[in-house]
Amino acid sequence: MTRRRLAVVVVTLTLVTIVAAAPGADAHVRWYGGVHVGVGPFWWPYPYPWYVGPYYAYPPAVIVEPPVYVEMPPPPVWYYCGPSQAYYPHVQTCTDPWINVPASR
Repeated sequence: MTRRRLAVVVVTLTLVTIVAAAPGADAHVRWYGGVHVGVGPFWWPYPYPWYVGPYYAYPPAVIVEPPVYVEMPPPPVWYYCGPSQAYYPHVQTCTDPWINVPASR
């Protein structure tokens, strides 16, 4: 008889706890829990391992640097004055337009 009394006390305390912990009617809270009782030899561990899928190896990262543009300086030139038949700076002014002559070494 004590087992039965113990079972009644446990059930009663469980119901009182659930009712006391339940929110008021205006709280609009829902409980999505559940109770599961497992019986048998396969309740733990899970009978088969979790499937994690195949391993995917990503290709190595390729870093492409932008090209470097180097602007070449203009080639050196000498300024020739035709009427005086001399080059600048030996002649400071020229009556005709100056003639660009590529510099040679």
